[in-house]
Amino acid sequence: MYSKLLLAFVAAAPLLLGCGDPATDGAGGAGGAGGASSSTETVELTPDAGGTFSDQESGVSLVVPAGAVAENVTVSLTITAKTADTVSSVFRFSPEDTVFELPATLTIEVTDVSVPVGMQLAIAQQVDGAWSALEGSEQGSGGVITPLTNLGSFAAVLVESPAESLCEQSCLSQPGAICCTTCGCGGSGSCTPVCNDPYVWDCELECCFDYEALTCAP
Repeated sequence: MYSKLLLAFVAAAPLLLGCGDPATDGAGGAGGAGGASSSTETVELTPDAGGTFSDQESGVSLVVPAGAVAENVTVSLTITAKTADTVSSVFRFSPEDTVFELPATLTIEVTDVSVPVGMQLAIAQQVDGAWSALEGSEQGSGGVITPLTNLGSFAAVLVESPAESLCEQSCLSQPGAICCTTCGCGGSGSCTPVCNDPYVWDCELECCFDYEALTCAP
């Protein structure tokens, strides 16, 4: 069972604790730092104060800045166990139609998760039963962080890392430039110089080379 959420506020705000309906998203063992049981806490956000949910045990933090809501909003957070598609517990913030006028910041701590090569951690939102990684989600030390413009159900997931070019785009913009890695230059992140015919760039010799004359360009 999760410990009670520690509710800290940007300014003093009423604190309401209560029980809500368990979420039906969770299944299986613990995710992040949480367990299989669900718990619900509520807090009232105000235009002048905003608010912050912070709980070390479940590994979630939501910072809502002042001015993010136009009127008082009673927000409930229900925590359930991770699903087959997530690597953390599922955090459902309601009412889910709440939209922030200023972005809030959601942080989910992730521990004891092996991230395979070519993958990275991200925060995803559950929409119509499917998880969709949020744009702006960044992996940091021990977890992931993302800006939020609305409430909903969120969890940490594994997604494919974006392909990172080893070539400098400014170099590739030159006519005829070829990425150095195409001929095994060890991922230096540079591009081959443009060689005049009949010379072509030789990665090992590091020169424009004429293979018929067996000589580098002068």
